[in-house]
Amino acid sequence: MAREADQGELGRLSLGFIPAASNDLLPEVLREFRRRFPKVELYMHELMPDRVVQSLHDRRVDVSFLFLPCEDQDVPCKVVSREPLVVALPETHPLASEPKLEMRDLANEDFVLPARYSTPSLYGKIVEVCHRSGFLPNAVQEEVGLMQTVLGVVAGGLGIALVPASLRNLNRRGVVYKELRNPEAVVEMGVVWRRGDNSPVLASFLRVVGEVSERKIKEQAEPENRLEQPHNVSQG
Repeated sequence: MAREADQGELGRLSLGFIPAASNDLLPEVLREFRRRFPKVELYMHELMPDRVVQSLHDRRVDVSFLFLPCEDQDVPCKVVSREPLVVALPETHPLASEPKLEMRDLANEDFVLPARYSTPSLYGKIVEVCHRSGFLPNAVQEEVGLMQTVLGVVAGGLGIALVPASLRNLNRRGVVYKELRNPEAVVEMGVVWRRGDNSPVLASFLRVVGEVSERKIKEQAEPENRLEQPHNVSQG
């Protein structure tokens, strides 16, 4: 038991996560960690983004996922995923028939924004992308805490939203998603922990997160690489 504990194979870990992490990365990390470290007890805590760092300092959680950036110098972080923002539209919206959209196509639209104070990183990224495109979003709703609720408001026809692409996994009825041609419209997810925490179990978890993240990034890049490779033309 002592050997297993020293190697991070035995113990407990309190894991925090924001709801958006459960749409893509988190399930795969949990499956892989459980397969390799079945004797580690995992305690899950769903957190709003603005509570993640304080929960680490309060030792309520040992490690957590959240949208970046993280400004606290006592909380190391590592990028684990980069995904594009996509446009969530009511299915009856005039732009719903377009294959792809430009940010400038959205300049006169009503936006449903994530809550500024409970989801500061994502809110800031969306406003930044709009500003770089020459406009500020006209917010009809900006106190929506959960991305699932944002989609519900969009489905109700109150406005459009920029959301992480992994939210498409929710298959919300009444909502269609459109890719953007703007390459800067990307949001980053990170894993964060307390500086100085030398727990072997934490080290094991971070190692699994890194391996899963690298694998997913590689899988996402392979289709793009195939598209960029020139086709061989046989000479007859």
